[in-house]
Amino acid sequence: MVDIKYNLLGLNKEIDMIEINGVQYISDKEASEKFGYSQSWFQKVRYEGNGPKYVRIKNKGKVLYPLKDLNEWFCSNLKERD
Repeated sequence: MVDIKYNLLGLNKEIDMIEINGVQYISDKEASEKFGYSQSWFQKVRYEGNGPKYVRIKNKGKVLYPLKDLNEWFCSNLKERD
């Protein structure tokens, strides 16, 4: 595991990241902290099939999000207000 830092709303936080075959992944807990949505929100959009891409680790049931895809999903789903 590798620690990475990000800045969200002016707060410095560290999150755990896993790198597999050159792809960086974060857990749903880390994703919820990074993007400000609850873990239950991530579970809901996974169930509905309209959330960001994810992988599930066989035999453990742990969910991981590819960091690049997660960032792209949130950027493409931003709505501007008039």
